[in-house]
Amino acid sequence: MVAGSVLVSGVLLLWQTNLTPPLLATAVLNLVLSAVIGARFASNTTLLTEQVPEARGTMLALSASVTSASMVAAAAIGGLLVDGFGFWALGVFCMCSAILGAIVVTVFVHEEPIDLEFVSAV
Repeated sequence: MVAGSVLVSGVLLLWQTNLTPPLLATAVLNLVLSAVIGARFASNTTLLTEQVPEARGTMLALSASVTSASMVAAAAIGGLLVDGFGFWALGVFCMCSAILGAIVVTVFVHEEPIDLEFVSAV
């Protein structure tokens, strides 16, 4: 699920940065993109807490640190790409990053099925 949402957001960003859709279509695309990214963060947090249950706090702290560092690096890389090649390069970079991220998640993250059986309190 996480790998799929990463790829969907990469495709949406590629489309948004390389085509010039009308304003309404762009607004709807931003809404869809925000929903996909929000779902990815929620499912990613759940996956992280289950990877090493005895070190949940450490995993979440590392995730927050890497996310913050990635935002800073992405702003610098994005600025250089837009300045050097144009706005289209940003979409290509996002798509390549999404493909790489999906591969990493698919190879290294093992999702366990969740037992959703609830025990009634009687």
